[in-house]
Amino acid sequence: RPDSQFGFALATPGAAIVPEAVYPAEELVTDPAEAVGSGPYRVVSFGADRVVYEANEHYTGDTPARVPRVEVVVYPDSASVEEAMQAGEVDAVWRALNSQAHTRMDRQLETNGELTDSGFARLTITGGRVHRLLWQESSEPGGDPVARRLVRDALQDQRTLDSIVPPPVPGHHSSFAQGGQPELVVPPGSPRRLRLAVEPTAPDATDNASTVRSRLEESGAFRVSVVDAGEAADLVLTDDTAPNSTAIAWVRPYLDRPTHTSVLPLMLLRSAYGEATDEETRNDLMGRIQEFAVSDATVVPVWQSDEHLYVRQGYVYDTGEIQPGWQLGLWGFRNVG
Repeated sequence: RPDSQFGFALATPGAAIVPEAVYPAEELVTDPAEAVGSGPYRVVSFGADRVVYEANEHYTGDTPARVPRVEVVVYPDSASVEEAMQAGEVDAVWRALNSQAHTRMDRQLETNGELTDSGFARLTITGGRVHRLLWQESSEPGGDPVARRLVRDALQDQRTLDSIVPPPVPGHHSSFAQGGQPELVVPPGSPRRLRLAVEPTAPDATDNASTVRSRLEESGAFRVSVVDAGEAADLVLTDDTAPNSTAIAWVRPYLDRPTHTSVLPLMLLRSAYGEATDEETRNDLMGRIQEFAVSDATVVPVWQSDEHLYVRQGYVYDTGEIQPGWQLGLWGFRNVG
């Protein structure tokens, strides 16, 4: 079918053009050790909390690796990351520090100028962190439109993100209400039990979950328990980014969980969006999809805030290599001694 977004799909960081013999045609490869790509780095080892990359000697594209070996390490919490920074164990920090740590870095940068006490420069990616609530298909309360809209409205005063498509993504359309005190009509039989899942190692995970839980319980409609991601849950609080900067990539989680009444109109809107060749028409169609998302409330936008990258003295990062979905392109690092 016609799809004006197909080129973006091929250009996403998750896509790779490789020989057809690399992957079986009828079987999903799930072992990370078998991953083969066509980018500037190749995976040489993959563990639960560490991935090691080396420069791909066969790469011939426009963004070659400028650091021959990169280790990406996942730390259990923000405090561990700060300790690693102070001990000189890491050269860069991305999506790992909580808001209190960023505040401490603010003060150090104000005092020192360009570097923190442990010798890191900070680069700010405006609006690069996006939090949304996703209802799970198996959730019993998630099948109730009243419950979904109560969750949507109970978080209105906290909302800093007004659509499932964040600005400045082309096609963003302000649709979800922000601020104020909406009238919440709590149905008989309340409070209902909800399980809210969060990724425990994500920055501010505990505080964010506590805020969402407090707002939902203050409404009188819910009693919320917080569980780790991967456990059975009704709602999941995510800070995932889209694979590219297109609006259609950002609405994908909603298109994957429409209500029964929205399936057909969304299918028609998605088809028309793919066929449209002018920006004005695409933006109009995308705005209508975002309005449907308000009514369905199966994906609820909550917060948008800045993301920070810290780079130790001796290295620099080219911010032009931050990818369209706010992914960190490892080829952007350079050793300057």
